[in-house]
Amino acid sequence: MQNLLLNDASTISTLEYLPINLFPPVFKEAFTGRHTQLLKAMVAAWPFSYLPMSALMKTPNVELLQDILGGVDILQAQKVRPRWWRLGVLDLRNVNQDFWDIWAMYAQQRLKMRSNLRFHLKEHQTCLLQWAQERKDSVQLYCVKIDICAFPGEIIKEVLDIFPPDDIEELELFTNHILLFPGHIASHFGHMTKLRKIRLTYIFLETDTHDMCAVLFLSQFSKSNSHEQLSLDGIYFPHRHMQQLLSCLKTPSESLSITRYLLTPLDFKHLSQCQRLCQLKHGNLTNTLQTLELVNCNMGDSDLRALLPALNQCSQLTTVNSYDNDISTAVPKKLVQSMANLSNLTAEFYPAPLEC
Repeated sequence: MQNLLLNDASTISTLEYLPINLFPPVFKEAFTGRHTQLLKAMVAAWPFSYLPMSALMKTPNVELLQDILGGVDILQAQKVRPRWWRLGVLDLRNVNQDFWDIWAMYAQQRLKMRSNLRFHLKEHQTCLLQWAQERKDSVQLYCVKIDICAFPGEIIKEVLDIFPPDDIEELELFTNHILLFPGHIASHFGHMTKLRKIRLTYIFLETDTHDMCAVLFLSQFSKSNSHEQLSLDGIYFPHRHMQQLLSCLKTPSESLSITRYLLTPLDFKHLSQCQRLCQLKHGNLTNTLQTLELVNCNMGDSDLRALLPALNQCSQLTTVNSYDNDISTAVPKKLVQSMANLSNLTAEFYPAPLEC
């Protein structure tokens, strides 16, 4: 290992004969030691289909990213690809994974590059986007997770044009520039067919103009009908649109979170009748829940104890009813004690304990 790293030029000239089991450890040492030219050459000669750069580049670094992209340029510039070349996916996402994981097998005609993107663009993200835009005919940059914050709509559209929308699996929309949605986001949103996790934060649709945006938003939203997780935080949609929004959830949905939004009795009625929520695993109605009815639900001690942390956060709760459930004396005591700080709570109904 040390001999290989002592003379970069010699090692580069013999990469064709380097046993493939040595590529990962040598590559890791070259990356750590900033052997720029060797790093570029090893990217171009990578004998596996998958290169998880995200497992090495924990902290974004423009210089190292440029070295990696330089290796891709070397590979793309070769008229005759090396016989050992297999690289199909270069993973630049900021995710926790082990560099030594099994190399996934891909067969791609064009090199695909994975990345996560947040629209507070940092230097390394700008570098990657510019590079990909110039090479869009030979390199496909695709994004699994994308966060759209307060950002000029024209730039959002320009960046979204780089990514295939049907590869995006997670989306966070955090902007009060919702009027930009029709012209800059809607056309992409409707093609996000793999979208499974969505978070909408601080979106206000109140006026008649906003209402038109809401109609367009929901019509496009419903096209990507595969939502397993939906989070609504501090949004304002007219209540007539809430039913349509919830109907976009996948069956069965895994998680629903609604915070800082005043749910009406009609909203709760729709929630209770929504078949898409019949197998919900995680629910969060923080600062929205006012009345909780858990009557004759065949709940035991462990079920009610599991609810306590969530109930403690429901500051708007006024009424709790857990009649006709099989619980012991200890559980009502814990419920009363845990909810003692909920200032709006005025009515609590508990079943007779099993001991009675």
